[in-house]
Amino acid sequence: MLQLMLSLLFCKYKLLQCIFQVSDNNDMLLKELDVEDLHEFFWTDSTVVLSYMNNDTRTFQVFVANLIQSIKASTKPEQWAYVASEDNPGDHASQGVTAQQLKNFSWFTGPKFLWQYELPARELKVGVTEEDDPELRKTFVCNTKAKEDKSLVERFKKLSDWSRIVTAVARLRRQIREYKGKKQRTNECTSLEEKKEAELVIVKLVQEEAFPHLIKNLKQENVTIKTKDSKLYKLSPFLDEDDLSDKMFIFPEETNTAHASLTTQKQDLSAVTVCFRSITDLSRKHSLFSLATPSASNGFLIYKNADSNVINFYVGNKMAQFGAQDYKLNMWHSICSTWDSASGLVQLWLDGKPSIKKFTGGQNITRPIVIIGQEQDSHGAGFDIKDAFVGMMSGVHMWDYILSPCEIQRYMDDLNFTPGNVLNWRALEFQTSGRVLIENKQMTCH
Repeated sequence: MLQLMLSLLFCKYKLLQCIFQVSDNNDMLLKELDVEDLHEFFWTDSTVVLSYMNNDTRTFQVFVANLIQSIKASTKPEQWAYVASEDNPGDHASQGVTAQQLKNFSWFTGPKFLWQYELPARELKVGVTEEDDPELRKTFVCNTKAKEDKSLVERFKKLSDWSRIVTAVARLRRQIREYKGKKQRTNECTSLEEKKEAELVIVKLVQEEAFPHLIKNLKQENVTIKTKDSKLYKLSPFLDEDDLSDKMFIFPEETNTAHASLTTQKQDLSAVTVCFRSITDLSRKHSLFSLATPSASNGFLIYKNADSNVINFYVGNKMAQFGAQDYKLNMWHSICSTWDSASGLVQLWLDGKPSIKKFTGGQNITRPIVIIGQEQDSHGAGFDIKDAFVGMMSGVHMWDYILSPCEIQRYMDDLNFTPGNVLNWRALEFQTSGRVLIENKQMTCH
C-alpha cells in the first residue's frame, strides 16, 4: 500500500515538473528571447506521464486530469519526448551527489545532445496506461431499456363510452390511410362503414389481449385447443382470418370513392397471375382490377372497354387489347390474366377460354397498391366515377408466377387449386372505403 502511494506521489510530482517547464521556464524564455517562429521541445523521463498526455480515450482523476489539461493548454503531446535518467540533470540532485561529483555531471551544462547543431531523433517511448491504474476514473456503462406497457386497449379506458372508442379508432384508421396516401384528406364525419370497420378492429384487439395463448394455438396446426382450463372450453372457437371463401364484395352504386384496397407483403414482382369472378350490368367502360406503382398508374390493369367484346390489359402503362370476348352483362364471369417480365407476354382467360398471347413488355412491378372498385390514376388515388365498378366481385387471387393452364382451369371450374401467394381470398388483408358491402355469395338452388 505504501509503495502504491509513493508511486502515485511520484507520478504527480513528474506532472508538476512538466507544468513548471511549460508555465514558468518556457513562458519566461519565450518572452526574453523574443524570437519569431521558435520551435519548442520538452523532455521528461517519465513514460507514465507521456502515456497520460497522449491518451484521449481515458478519463483521469480530477487532480491528474487538471494537471494534464494545464500541460495541453500550452503545448501539444508531439512536442514531448523521453529522456533517459542518466541524461536528465534534474535526477542528479534528487539521487544525491557530492559537490565534487556535481562538477562532473550535466547539472550546470545540461545533456550533451542539446549542444549539437541538430537535435538527434527524439524518442517518444510512450508507456501504456494500464487498466488498473489508480489515476483512471472508473467508467460505468448503463444500458437502459424503456418499455411501454400500456396497450391500445388500456388507452380505451380514457374514453367514457363505446361510441367514443369506435369514433376514435375510426378516425385513427382514416388518418393512417390519409398519411399513406391511400385516401384523400377530408373533414367529414366518420361514415357508418368506417365505424363498422373500427368495431371489428376493437373486438380483435380485445380478443388478442384476453386470449393470447388460445389464438396462438389456433394459428398452429395439430395443437389441442379445447382444454378444461380454457375459459372457452364449452365453446368451439375458431380463428377468423378474413376468409372470404363464401363471401363477395358488393359495389352497389357509382361513386368516385367506394373501393377495396387489398394489401400484399410482396413488393417486387417479375411475373403475375391474377384471377377473380365478377358480375355487372355496366355497358360503359369500367375497371375490374387496378394495380398501380409509383412510376405507373396502370402498373397491372384489367379494364373493360365500352365495346362489349373488348377487354384492355395494361402492364407498365402499355396496353394490349383482347377482342372477341364473350363478356355478357348480368352474368358471373371468371377472369384470369398472366404476365411475365422475361418475355413481356400477356394472356387473358375468360370463363375457361384462353386468348392469344400479346406483347406489352414491362419491368418488375415494385411497391404495388391493389384496388378493386376504382381505377387508380395515381399511386393509390386519382379515382374517376366514369371508371368505377358497379356490381359484385369474389374469389380474388394473385400469384407471383405464371399459373399453369391446368391450374387456371381448376380455378375456373371452382375446383381445388393452389391459392394466391400474393393475394389470397381465403386469408385476405384488406380495407374498404365508402359504400362497399360484404355478403354471402348467392348460391344456385336445385
